[in-house]
Amino acid sequence: MAERKCALVTGSVTGMGRAMILRLARDGFDTVINYHRQERAEEARQLIREVQAMGTGAIAVQADVSQSTDCDRLVQEATDAFGRID
Repeated sequence: MAERKCALVTGSVTGMGRAMILRLARDGFDTVINYHRQERAEEARQLIREVQAMGTGAIAVQADVSQSTDCDRLVQEATDAFGRID
């Protein structure tokens, strides 16, 4: 079986980012959900449940993508979880 691809979408708990995560999951991608503010954590957890119900993997990472250390951590957590980012 082919290895599943992984996509990371920033700002992905609402709007277009959320729609992208759901589309990627429908297309068979594991997904990395990024959100900035703590008050979005529950929305991120709900999105993980929706993605997992489609049979693909998902993690959520709180990170401010305007900060290089947060970006480094976001990429590290994604690669730790899924081995790569496509």
